[in-house]
Amino acid sequence: MLETTPNDLDRSIVSRELGGFVPPRVFDAHAHFYDERHFASPPEMSAAGLPSAGWDAYLRLIAPILPDRELSGLFFAMPSPDLDIAGANDFTLEEVRRDERSRMQLLITPATPTDDIERQIADPRIVGLKVYHYYADCKPTFDAPIAAMITEEQLAVADSHGLTITLHMVRQRAIADPVNQNALRDYARRFPNIRWILAHAARGFNIYDLLDGIDSIRDLENMYCDTSAIAEADALGIVIEAFGTQRVMYGSDFPVSHERGRCVTIADSFLWLSPENVDTKAPYGEVKMCWIGVEALRAHRLACRRLRLTDTKVEDLFCNNATRLLCLDD
Repeated sequence: MLETTPNDLDRSIVSRELGGFVPPRVFDAHAHFYDERHFASPPEMSAAGLPSAGWDAYLRLIAPILPDRELSGLFFAMPSPDLDIAGANDFTLEEVRRDERSRMQLLITPATPTDDIERQIADPRIVGLKVYHYYADCKPTFDAPIAAMITEEQLAVADSHGLTITLHMVRQRAIADPVNQNALRDYARRFPNIRWILAHAARGFNIYDLLDGIDSIRDLENMYCDTSAIAEADALGIVIEAFGTQRVMYGSDFPVSHERGRCVTIADSFLWLSPENVDTKAPYGEVKMCWIGVEALRAHRLACRRLRLTDTKVEDLFCNNATRLLCLDD
């Protein structure tokens, strides 16, 4: 359940552990805007009293996690099977225009005409595409190959304009799946001007799949990772070691950042822990959960400590890599 107000634990951890770690400038490379008008039924976020989230709501709600930081980001609509995609994209663009340095990606489906993509990317605020398995042309969509989420014609448009594409990989083993590996290597060769942003550390929610698979693409210089919703330091360390400190970018996954709990590796899968699915009563006292966004930042701090990253490298992770990728450097 999404919560819009920090509790004492959130505040304590941010103050105690993160205040001296997060740099003063943050570019959030993975965040969502949404408005319930674009859903056939009210989204889960509405139950938390947040029927709409644009620029103002983002700043207000992310502030307890990233207090007193200079913020911009790369935003896209919140995917949903019943989404009015055109309306959601228009809303996202309207809100992105409220911050000079923020940008957006168009949420598309395989059915999105390339003419529509060409027309919309004429706006300089739109720097790429966001694809998602909900819209794949196969069932079940969680087993979808990348080719079921985006067409060859759409890839050609993205390549001709040097767009970014944020990809949430699916299939059981994500980047350890040979189908995904072969597709990314093929696309990197045939569409060299596309910059791929592999969401959630190449969907590294299972650290062993990530460890087994990431080396298959580490040599592809047009592959980047965002770190959105990753709360295991091992996963972050694996992608930073594989891609270096220049191709990994912080992402909050707002508003998922404001759910309580974290995702953990379990055997050959992963599990999202939350107050709804965990018995928080223990012999040593009640187990309390903080926001996912706070847990993720703690994992970033631990990974950076283990890798002995300098302050400059941490600044790259939280801001500079994304602004260089999107040509926003001052």
